[in-house]
Amino acid sequence: MRFISTLIAILCLAVFATEASAHGYKCKSIEIVHPWTGDKAEAGGRDAIVSMDIKNSGAEADRLLSATSAIAERVELRTAAEALPKGIAIAPRGRVDLTAKTQHVRLIGLKKGLTAYDTLPVTLVFQRAGRIKIDVLVEETSEGGS
Repeated sequence: MRFISTLIAILCLAVFATEASAHGYKCKSIEIVHPWTGDKAEAGGRDAIVSMDIKNSGAEADRLLSATSAIAERVELRTAAEALPKGIAIAPRGRVDLTAKTQHVRLIGLKKGLTAYDTLPVTLVFQRAGRIKIDVLVEETSEGGS
């Protein structure tokens, strides 16, 4: 009986640890923290801005080169005013905040609506770290978009 109780406790801790780390992704020296979008799409319900923190714990710079997602017609790295064809640089031991008002990932031509508490699959492509698959959390937002 004690073995079963211990096994249940271990399984509960494993589930809790998975839930607690579900909003972070790490590959090589790159860490993605809390990727999210709001549940109010932009551009007439067709676009979504993805925000997150990207941390580089390495001694060498890295660069977010591109992103893809099956739920959007295309994905761009951009600022509010323009596309960023050269990507987004992450300095050695540096951090970049991606937000709607700064650099960000924009999902263009969403193939489905945004529902709060859902997740959207996105793959980020880095120069050094390579491909990192993430799930973007759709959060409830107030009126006015993400």
